[in-house]
Amino acid sequence: MISINTKPWTPDQAWAVYQVVEQLYDHLLEQHHESFRYYRWREEQLEEYCRYIDQQQYERVELDEWLNSAWNPGDPEPF
Repeated sequence: MISINTKPWTPDQAWAVYQVVEQLYDHLLEQHHESFRYYRWREEQLEEYCRYIDQQQYERVELDEWLNSAWNPGDPEPF
């Protein structure tokens, strides 16, 4: 068992934690790949939308057309 409060960690403890995190990430990616892809895509869309909100009205027209074609808010969520 590794205590997170252990200071400083030994190299073996750090390596063990790294391996556990890597295995967990691999497992999650294997089991939930489509979910990860969706959330990455969704995050990109939200970043674009935030930039859209920050722009002036005349700058929004072109981006508005792109957002409407890339993400239709009326579409159901995949979950």
